Amino acid sequence: MGRPDDDEGTLNEEEGRLFASRDDALGIELQLIHDSREPPRWVEIWTRQRVYWLDVDRLCVAVFDRLTKHQDLAHPFLAGRLAGGEELRQEGVSLSNPLPLPGMKAVFQMPGGRYGRTSPVERVILRVRMNNVEGEEMDRGWDEITHRWAPLLG
Repeated sequence: MGRPDDDEGTLNEEEGRLFASRDDALGIELQLIHDSREPPRWVEIWTRQRVYWLDVDRLCVAVFDRLTKHQDLAHPFLAGRLAGGEELRQEGVSLSNPLPLPGMKAVFQMPGGRYGRTSPVERVILRVRMNNVEGEEMDRGWDEITHRWAPLLG
């Protein structure tokens, strides 16, 4: 498995071309990744100490220590599903779904139904992957993308 990008958002050698955009008002970043060989991930959630990788089902597939860049293979949020974010306020609690916003705590639902919370989120990165295929290979390219999905009813 790869490693998280550094704090400046530069890429490691496994990745293809990157185009990035950031909305400072929302605190959400968008990365368009072309022709990457890295392990797929849909979202990265950065806290002060960790980076959480989530797949398209919002399942936590990897956790990294930001300082050492080492993967934590025993982190309790692995295989947990991101529920969203929460922020305590004087009036109560603000909940966001499907993603937390910077300043909120990310909330993961763990197997068995209990919830776990991160420290406050610093970055949320949405990652859109682009891969080029030959025209006659188009359906096979879609099969690669959709093979994990549940069958459609009907």
